[in-house]
Amino acid sequence: GKKRGVGEGEGEVAGSGSASPSPTSTPPSKPVKLSICSNCYQVKYCSRECQKLHWKHHKPFCQSVRNTSVDSDDIYSFAERLQEQATEIQVQHEELQESLNEVILSISETMERHHIDLPPSWKKRDKQISVLRSRANLEDLLKRCTSGEEGAQLAATKECRKLLSDHKPPIGTLVEMGLVPIFVDFLNNNNNPKLQFEAAWVLTNICSGNSDQTWAVVEAGGVPVLIRLLQSDIELAEQCVWALGNIAADSLQCRDILLDADVVEGLRPFMTSKRISMMKNVTWTMSNLCNGVSDRHWPKIQSVLPLFAQSLQWKDEEILKDVCWSLSYISGGTKERIQSVLNLNGNILRRLVQLLTHRSPSVQHAALITIGNIVTGDDGQTQVLLNLELLPRLRKLLSHSKPSILKDACFTLSNIAAGNHSQIQQLVDAKVFPALLLLFYTVSYEIKVEATWAIANALSNGTDEHVRYLVHQGCIDPMADVMVDADISTLEAILEGFDHILRVGAEDIYKRGSSHYNSFALYFDASPLKEKFAEVMEQCTSRPNVVRTIQRIYSMVEEASQKISSMETDIEEFE
Repeated sequence: GKKRGVGEGEGEVAGSGSASPSPTSTPPSKPVKLSICSNCYQVKYCSRECQKLHWKHHKPFCQSVRNTSVDSDDIYSFAERLQEQATEIQVQHEELQESLNEVILSISETMERHHIDLPPSWKKRDKQISVLRSRANLEDLLKRCTSGEEGAQLAATKECRKLLSDHKPPIGTLVEMGLVPIFVDFLNNNNNPKLQFEAAWVLTNICSGNSDQTWAVVEAGGVPVLIRLLQSDIELAEQCVWALGNIAADSLQCRDILLDADVVEGLRPFMTSKRISMMKNVTWTMSNLCNGVSDRHWPKIQSVLPLFAQSLQWKDEEILKDVCWSLSYISGGTKERIQSVLNLNGNILRRLVQLLTHRSPSVQHAALITIGNIVTGDDGQTQVLLNLELLPRLRKLLSHSKPSILKDACFTLSNIAAGNHSQIQQLVDAKVFPALLLLFYTVSYEIKVEATWAIANALSNGTDEHVRYLVHQGCIDPMADVMVDADISTLEAILEGFDHILRVGAEDIYKRGSSHYNSFALYFDASPLKEKFAEVMEQCTSRPNVVRTIQRIYSMVEEASQKISSMETDIEEFE
């Protein structure tokens, strides 16, 4: 999984800690004044501009607070709901501020590239960060972290956190200075939750670095402490989940260390959380834990799968995407693992199929990959999804604008087409094949290959009626176009399909009488198609099975051609 660092939520300039500066440190910057919403008196903002940006998110809550009257008996439940809403809005505010910072950074980089002077306030911020990243100031941070005075330690840790939230974080320098074990030690200070939170935030960003930097946290004993702190208050627990997710994303070795330490059990209570930010972190962390999970650790994932999969009922795009990726990693394994997904609540499976038409392409794609993996199972497993109206949604994806979704939709259909006669008939009834054949006029070669596999599998596994249907739909020429540049497995699938077409045509002769000819052979008698076969034979001289199949195809074509010539001669003599 992709690693994520923690961005600044409060719009503070790095280094605005409140601790007394030492002679070598920079003076603290002026603290940001926060103004409160004058309508609801619940949410604070760092500026008028920020308040305007957030208004569309804040408006419903603000009006509900103003218009709500509370009986004394309900005051505690109301206060609890109010706190949850305030927390959610604060998260939205922080996300807006982070997005704003990213926009400012992008603009400043563009201005520098074009030699345009930056606004004075931006120059001041860059200068402050440059000073804070200096070796002298970093040495001062180390001195304060090891001072034994908790106030100085908290201020220094905050400063480190803000440095690491910059777009060019000095992770390597802090690791080399030996600060990682100090921050891990801060996690054990149960008497100072603020210090624990800041230390967890710092370690989260260190774990967003490279493997050596992440491993420094593991070696310092960070894993068991972070898992233990999942039982702390919700803010600290959520930060620990984020840090554990970054560790899990680093490597299979780190993931196995977490699974051996029973991280899944630590995450279990949060899988039904009503807090959206926690659910985003839990589902993302679980996706990293599920990726390539070994047989040894599979029972731990399996034990929480029904609980975790309930997250598909959320509407948030990030949560849906990460749950689908988790299910894709699981269903990409054995048939037994595929069955574990199919054993989930029927509403969950129905929801998975419905997500193919979600408004977000990233959610669509993650759901599609999961479904594509499931239909690699046996016919019974595939049929479970077909019974949930899968095919109309897959057919709709064949007109998608994203090539990756087109390709994987064709891949999924190709595996369904490798099923039994009934399943191929369901593809026919859903009008999938005409939609597939239309793709050959508009898409890239690699998508054509996947579409070819779907048609070739249907030709090889379908009934004679299915073969006749596909020939009349015009499948031969598009497949022949793909054949020339195809890899060997695709080429063999195409030739097997062509061979089946001609065999069906030959069987029709026996049904109609020996005076008839193989009508399907005429499709292969055109000069352009002959040239393509000749080119393939020249390329595959070391593949005798390919050469033999082409020779067999053209012996049937030649036989049909001679039969037609003979019939024409008989007609001329009769006349």
